[in-house]
Amino acid sequence: MLIIIPRSGLASRIITICDAYELAKKFKRKLIILWVMSSDCNIGYHYVFAKEQFADICVKVIEFKRFSYHLRGGGVTKIGKEVSIRLWCYLSYSLTYFYYKFRSKGHHKIHDNNNYRIDSSFIRDNESCMIKAFCGFCGEYDLKNVSFRDDLIHKANEIMNPYQGKCIGVHIRRTDHLPAKSNSLTSDFEEKISSLLANDEELFFYVAADDIIELRNLQNEYGERIVCQTDAVQGRDSEAGMISAVIDIICLSMTNYIIGSYQSVFSKFAATLGNIELII
Repeated sequence: MLIIIPRSGLASRIITICDAYELAKKFKRKLIILWVMSSDCNIGYHYVFAKEQFADICVKVIEFKRFSYHLRGGGVTKIGKEVSIRLWCYLSYSLTYFYYKFRSKGHHKIHDNNNYRIDSSFIRDNESCMIKAFCGFCGEYDLKNVSFRDDLIHKANEIMNPYQGKCIGVHIRRTDHLPAKSNSLTSDFEEKISSLLANDEELFFYVAADDIIELRNLQNEYGERIVCQTDAVQGRDSEAGMISAVIDIICLSMTNYIIGSYQSVFSKFAATLGNIELII
């Protein structure tokens, strides 16, 4: 069996489990996914993916909740309940983790996915192994194997259908991503949009941004040329925020090409999913 613990944000996790799927299929391994909900990706696996995902292999998904609980008053009873929940989440994950680790003959924990890859022979030569990784671990992933929930795809189609063929994707990464904030400036995005509209005033731009101020400024500047989710929720630490992020990914993948943010896995993922060009 192949046990995978995908880490970091949603796009990074999907790349990782797609890598795992390819290798589990290639070497006929059962795939165990230990899906840990956290402040980086606070949503359950089955709230994102269709049940038929990876249906051609044996897959087992085990979910855990491990994000921080805030003990903000409410009396002894409330605090005691929250402490109990926190301990239960920690223990359930730890016991499961060590159970599968004990059953595994090989282990890998990737700290820097940019400079390290696991050779597929590691899975081939170990009947059972455990890998903890983000953004993939062997580069064999194919995003065509990703099956998002039908209702999320339907919502994205509703948004994008009126603009098919005349819409450019724009992904502006801010909040927690210093490289993108430093290298992909707001003025750069505005300059690019203005330049494109000067050549074709009928263009639309689907904008996905993790900073509502950025989105509002573009709407004020370019009006109806800016397309977005009208009911999007910001933040990765809530289920609603993660659902909005999935819809953003699907919508971006349906554009002509994407103007994205520096070193953002989200930008790259959306472009790869749609098999379209990414301009940083």
